[in-house]
Amino acid sequence: MDFFSLLYLIFTPLLAAIIIACPKFPNNTVIIRRFAKGFAGLHLIYSLLFLLNFDTTSFTPSFASELTFFKRSWLQTLGIKATFAADGLSLAFVILTSFITLIALFASKNKITYSHKLYYSLFFTAQSSILGLLCAQDMFMFFFFLELSLIPFYFLISHWSANEDEKMSRKFLGFNILGGFFILTPLLILYFYNFAITGTLSASIETLNFDNFEYPGFFQFFIFSSFLIGFLIRTGIFPFHNWIIECIDTAKIPVSMLLISSFATSGLYGIFRFNMGAFPETFAMLAYFIFILGIIGIIYISFLLTTEQNLKKIFGLFAIIQNSLVIIALCTLNSLSYIGAILLCLSSSITICGLLTLAQIIERRTKTYILPFKNSLSKYMPKFKFFAYFIFFASIVTPFLFGFCSVLLTTFGSIFNDFEPGLGAKITIFIAVLMLVLVYIYLISVFHKMLFSNLQNETFKSRDICLTEMTMLSFITCALLLFGIYPMSIVNIVNATSHFAINIFRI
Repeated sequence: MDFFSLLYLIFTPLLAAIIIACPKFPNNTVIIRRFAKGFAGLHLIYSLLFLLNFDTTSFTPSFASELTFFKRSWLQTLGIKATFAADGLSLAFVILTSFITLIALFASKNKITYSHKLYYSLFFTAQSSILGLLCAQDMFMFFFFLELSLIPFYFLISHWSANEDEKMSRKFLGFNILGGFFILTPLLILYFYNFAITGTLSASIETLNFDNFEYPGFFQFFIFSSFLIGFLIRTGIFPFHNWIIECIDTAKIPVSMLLISSFATSGLYGIFRFNMGAFPETFAMLAYFIFILGIIGIIYISFLLTTEQNLKKIFGLFAIIQNSLVIIALCTLNSLSYIGAILLCLSSSITICGLLTLAQIIERRTKTYILPFKNSLSKYMPKFKFFAYFIFFASIVTPFLFGFCSVLLTTFGSIFNDFEPGLGAKITIFIAVLMLVLVYIYLISVFHKMLFSNLQNETFKSRDICLTEMTMLSFITCALLLFGIYPMSIVNIVNATSHFAINIFRI
């Protein structure tokens, strides 16, 4: 088998989970942590090697692999195959998932104090399931990994929450099972519809290509709407935001990182892949209504954010606003906005991960996430203050940091678009930008309260960040700087995907 095999990339985390869970593996906290972080680091390097060998001029998925059983395809008689491949879009999300997993494992050192073998096994299982759905080329394999990811996250939320909150984990499971129902229903309909038209059983996502045959208008609307609702639920975008905010407030910071930056982002990936890729004409027809929904979501969530004092909830609400902005950018049907939306998915995930890391460091010193803090942190934590400046400036769209390029592309793409009605779209995007500015102003005040609260206790002294915390913040800062200064490194990867969007929307 070729060294650059997606089967290795997807299933080696699952193998790591099995090794850690094995009774023969030492039940030693230090050994488990070091093995997990070492493996996650090697996996990230391996995923980056795929990037170095990726053909940025190719318009078709690369690294095609198939998992066979005794040299036979999985459920071959039903046309269901365990096939995997990666284009620029999926490869970017794969690298993001590997990066977030490594950061979250570093963050787990001081937050996870029991059941280490189970925790790290579930974490790698969650990573493997997300990687599987990102690379799946078969509709039912996509759904299989989509639902598989619910199992580890259910236990990660319930068993390692603030008070082992079973109610919250059941709410998480209930919402996402409902979302899964909205995704499975159109998959089954498309599967049997394609069989009725072509006479061949096939679950390949390529069979959804709208050029092969034209779907009836009402049929397209129903399938598209069902997909959209399912993926919006998984992403946690308004009006389905309650479950993810409560999960972020309940779960440990490392779990929240993976939940926001990988689990929820995979819902956006589903919209890219299914709603836009399979039904572009329906997407163009309904784009204005989805656009308005995104605007309403940004306005409502912005009001919630500016009244919140809990750091975890503030950053969780900010992530929802960023994801809503991605949806708005897609609805402008512009190539600049399309590339900007992909970059925004990546930059916001890394930024939110950094903000949650800051929140965890603060909670370790102050024993609370609630603003304002009783003591100033900047006076005794200069290293922490240095990294906090970088991450907060990235979150408020500062030039030469990662988020700036993505917001710039989405803004220019939205202004210079042919989206009808043009004037209404421009007015609503102006409202969204205005609300974002208000959110950024509030984030600046949060930053001030975090670092420069009034010093009430003159005897208070807090130790600065430790080596593990510095490593996490260094990785995040380097990513924000690298892709902020040289965003073309990512644009080149997703360029072929953006050309596909240009062709299908004729823009």
